[in-house]
Amino acid sequence: MQIDGFIDKDEFKSPIDDWIHVFRNTKPAPGTNGPLIPGDPERAAEVSIALQYENETLLGLVYDPIRNECFKAMRQRGATLNDKPIKVSTTNEVDKSLLATGFPYDCRDCADFYLTYFKAFMTRCQGIRRGGSAALDLCYLACGRLDGFWELKLKPWDTAAGSLILNEAGGKLSDFFGNPFTIWGEETLASNRLIHDEMVGIAERVVQAHVD
Repeated sequence: MQIDGFIDKDEFKSPIDDWIHVFRNTKPAPGTNGPLIPGDPERAAEVSIALQYENETLLGLVYDPIRNECFKAMRQRGATLNDKPIKVSTTNEVDKSLLATGFPYDCRDCADFYLTYFKAFMTRCQGIRRGGSAALDLCYLACGRLDGFWELKLKPWDTAAGSLILNEAGGKLSDFFGNPFTIWGEETLASNRLIHDEMVGIAERVVQAHVD
């Protein structure tokens, strides 16, 4: 067994079978989309750590130092917030949902493309939030503060911990076509499971419109 150490945005390694991967992400950090602004309690900040073995995430922890909230999960052991069990929401329609998203680093160059997704979801849901931390967005989805989330071009250190926490809280993740989610992919679509198929349908129509 070999350990490849910490993986963050400055030290990325491709997945290799039979290796242990430890993903670490700390925000705010130079080059991230969520810089900390003194006196702004709404600005995202987080420490995210995950342990993966043979491409399966076993442990996940996301800590928000601003709100002193610690989200944790262990595979097949459930998810907690400050050691209390959490579950996803029971919202069963996108029309009644609160969603979240973020934008990749190339959003200025590809604004029209990303805003097409934003418009498609905005015109169907109750509201959309942009917090600046995908890890926290997935945790908020896991504890019922949000109902759904989508984003493009996230990295493993963005989603490794949060995706396990969400799964253990009863949520669901996939790509934009409903295919199984992988932290190495470029598409992340997450939900409370009840509105997942509907969200996939919305995302698929956006993709198809660009193809046509």
